[in-house]
Amino acid sequence: DGKYNGIAVAIEKGGKRTKRLTVTDDLDAIADMAASDDFCLMSPISYIGKSRKSSNARLMYALAIDLDGIEERQQWEFFMEQIDR
Repeated sequence: DGKYNGIAVAIEKGGKRTKRLTVTDDLDAIADMAASDDFCLMSPISYIGKSRKSSNARLMYALAIDLDGIEERQQWEFFMEQIDR
């Protein structure tokens, strides 16, 4: 139907099986992920089709930055300096 959708991946708890979910306007896939014990990831990019390849990408809605490794003030200052550039 030509609509862009989100694509999420769920990894079963304790297993290696993955499941691909298409997130549409009704957001039912989000409710399914939240109700499960699976580890879930979702790209902040909308796609056309079922593949996460760059030719199917449309818009990026968010940018996530992992700050878990920043433990010292010097590391934080270096990170902030990169943002200011």
